[in-house]
Amino acid sequence: DRRVATTVEYRGILDVDGELAAADAEGLYRLLVARGVVADPALATPGAFTGTVAPLENIDMMPAPKGGAVVYDVKPGDRVAKGARLAKIVYAPGETGGSTEVFAPQAGLILTRRSRRIIRAGEDLLKLVGDKRSDDARSGTLED
Repeated sequence: DRRVATTVEYRGILDVDGELAAADAEGLYRLLVARGVVADPALATPGAFTGTVAPLENIDMMPAPKGGAVVYDVKPGDRVAKGARLAKIVYAPGETGGSTEVFAPQAGLILTRRSRRIIRAGEDLLKLVGDKRSDDARSGTLED
């Protein structure tokens, strides 16, 4: 009898509520059954994977052009067109021109966004899985 304990961090701290946590737990359980880690004959065999598959070179790490408060227009899983506004960064509240906007460099899916709503210039706002190679493709891992 082999037992394994593991911890899975699936979402950011600000992205979780009771309904999402329950859906994520159910999805994780179904994945474990599909992979043969857990035996549960009551669950149907899953169909073929139909999600997005892309090389790491297609990931756009979207750096903040200015520091400030982030107001997102997108959430993980959203499909966006090239040029769509992804977020607004407010760096001088109440002042004319006190914010800047961040737009999608290409069409794709929003993979992640940061949980904190305050950002420094140069920090990554979000990850976009593009339909093509990123103009700013990074080699190696996406994050340190």
